[in-house]
Amino acid sequence: MIAGIDHINIVTKDINKSVKFYTKHFNFKETGRKRLSGNWIENLTGLENIDAEVAFLINDASDVKIEILKYFSPEGNPLTSNSLPNTPGLRHIAFKTDCFDKLIKSLQNSNVKFAGEVEKVPQPTGRYKSKICYFYDPDGTLLEITGHS
Repeated sequence: MIAGIDHINIVTKDINKSVKFYTKHFNFKETGRKRLSGNWIENLTGLENIDAEVAFLINDASDVKIEILKYFSPEGNPLTSNSLPNTPGLRHIAFKTDCFDKLIKSLQNSNVKFAGEVEKVPQPTGRYKSKICYFYDPDGTLLEITGHS
């Protein structure tokens, strides 16, 4: 039986830039880093000659954990279509916040690229209950924030 989600793994081209992005905007803190290589990781992933580094991030308020992973070898190639909201497969990570407008301003002031506009989500009653927005991390990973108005 599933007891919960253990962590989210995000592969990056620049581990320091990604760690800075998630710690600055989403109150994650880095709890450690580790170099990854050897048979165990090669057997797990099905890749050969792995040399990688992982940074572990946690948000104490929510217990959400993120692993930021940089492959030095073998390097992967980004797929532009993965950043599109309608591409099949795992498409985005959604964070909830109680300071939606402040977070949007922080992202805008950091020149973060947005997929579209901030929208209010209508409920079945026709009343607007929450705000929502899609944007991208430094590697083009689609993210969402949602918060109540």
